[in-house]
Amino acid sequence: MISDSGYVLHKRDYKDSSEIVRLLCRQHGLVDVLAKGSKRPTSSFKNQLQPFLPTYLAFTGKSSLKTLTMAEQTAISRGIPFLNQVSLLYCNELILLLSMDEHTAVRLFPAYEQVIQAIQDNQRLVAHLRRFEWHLSGLMGYQLTIPDSVTETDCLSFDAVNGLVKAAHNQGCEVTTLRQFIAGSSMNQQQWQQLSRLMRTVVDHLVNGQPIRSRELLS
Repeated sequence: MISDSGYVLHKRDYKDSSEIVRLLCRQHGLVDVLAKGSKRPTSSFKNQLQPFLPTYLAFTGKSSLKTLTMAEQTAISRGIPFLNQVSLLYCNELILLLSMDEHTAVRLFPAYEQVIQAIQDNQRLVAHLRRFEWHLSGLMGYQLTIPDSVTETDCLSFDAVNGLVKAAHNQGCEVTTLRQFIAGSSMNQQQWQQLSRLMRTVVDHLVNGQPIRSRELLS
């Protein structure tokens, strides 16, 4: 038996009374488990497989699909604003759309846990979502280094081959804005808009252009 802590990313029905659940676990990364009988009213899994809540888990099996034997959530669901809920869904959707190995998923877990808590606490959504995207892009192999050849007044765009490159004026994210973001300094609304446009192109590349349905609700 394997024990771990983690979060529910996604559930889908399996036969009449069970579900297949994708988990993000602290020690084992992304894990697919079969929750047998989880849809039955008397199931021990009832109300224990909600997304965005820390969960103690146990599962068995040697195949890629494990069998869930225990799930105990250690927090209670609380009412949060609609945009916060959509932001949480967006984080989950990004992970589900990526091809991520176990080592990468384990490294992602602390950042995921942090952004989930911040969004639930109603902190500034745009800042935490951009930092999560930034961290995710680094884990997927894109460090997004500012080129040495640019000046502070230059603008940057994302190129799939070369990373960050100098862009036409007013067509990207200003170098100054990106430096402030990296340093964790305060930024105004215009700067966040610049950064959001830049990170949108990065994320689109990471997911190979697949539609991100939750993004439409954040627009």
